[in-house]
Amino acid sequence: MTRLLEYLGEALDALWRNKLRSILTMLGMIIGVAAVASVFGISHAATAAIAQTLGANRLNVLDVAPDPQQNNPNAAALRYRDAAVVADALGSMAVRVLPSYQRGFEARNGPHHVFAMAASAWASRFFHAKPGRIIDRRDVRDGAAVCLLSKSLAKKLFPKQSLNSVVGRTMLLDGNRVKIIGIYSVGKGALFSNLGGDFALLPYTTMRGFFPNGIDHLAVFPASNVATSAIKAAVISVLHKIHGPRTIYQTQSRRQIIEKINGVISIIAAGLTALGGISLIVAGIGIMNIMLVSVSERTREIGIRKAIGAKRADIILQFLIEATLLSLIGGGLGLMLGLAIMLVTSAQIGHIFGETKIPYAAVLSIAFFFSCGIGLLFGVYPAVRASKLDPIEALRS
Repeated sequence: MTRLLEYLGEALDALWRNKLRSILTMLGMIIGVAAVASVFGISHAATAAIAQTLGANRLNVLDVAPDPQQNNPNAAALRYRDAAVVADALGSMAVRVLPSYQRGFEARNGPHHVFAMAASAWASRFFHAKPGRIIDRRDVRDGAAVCLLSKSLAKKLFPKQSLNSVVGRTMLLDGNRVKIIGIYSVGKGALFSNLGGDFALLPYTTMRGFFPNGIDHLAVFPASNVATSAIKAAVISVLHKIHGPRTIYQTQSRRQIIEKINGVISIIAAGLTALGGISLIVAGIGIMNIMLVSVSERTREIGIRKAIGAKRADIILQFLIEATLLSLIGGGLGLMLGLAIMLVTSAQIGHIFGETKIPYAAVLSIAFFFSCGIGLLFGVYPAVRASKLDPIEALRS
């Protein structure tokens, strides 16, 4: 242990004597470790947040809508009553089947009016109303003429009023008077909602009265033990019985969307990690080059050590410790840079994906593994070369 501490002190002295050279050599390690650590941490945090949001909010919803490209789209048009028929036919396969709307409308408040979008909601569990409250089951049951407004739409319709004063006011939606009960913001997992612009949310039972000419799509909530493919086939089979066998419907599972997003994140992460890996290889070559220069500069020192009894293993250990220390310091600085990048990026991702949790233990392990590995791998050749020097020839140099 005493000998290792002595070698460690000598390695620090050697690096300190050539500060600029050491710093330039570390740059590759700093960039490579920062890239690998930050990409690994951010990608895992994002995918974990998506999975958590999916599990917490039960977003495994199958959306079913008529294919607009079919020969007779009117025959496939969905009706409000289709939701009840499909729900009865599916039985325990589905938790619920809801008629869904997303329509353009004119919102008006006195002289202020804007073309916006309205979407149906079922007891808006995925949204937060502040100020005000969300749509609840009683609103849905009664078909209440109430709505939630996005902050953007509220500011356009009530430009000179605070958001608190907007709650409780009324507005016209395509000539229908509705009461504003809250200003909504999308909760965790905002990535899975497109209701971020000029949008109003109304109970789907209320939307039926405002837009009686059919619905836009069916939202099918499968039971937890039912595969998406099975529920898809069952829903289409029921719709064919209702509207005819030639009708064509498009289905889209939000779980599939999430899996595609995770796949894209994984591909991007793999590409960026590969670039970071190239930086690490370049850093390793730089460390090897500097260590070879160090061997050349310290040839006489090596000769003296061997002349007074140092073994080849001692020389190898000395130079390996120096190369590993150089790599570890660069890796540590790269890890700090990577952590800073992760903290900043995860905060931004949190607004989209929901709560992100960075796997710090895994990130630290990866940074330490690469730092030690690069130093040992690329420090072996210079160390072995130093140990093979003939002591007489080394002293003569």
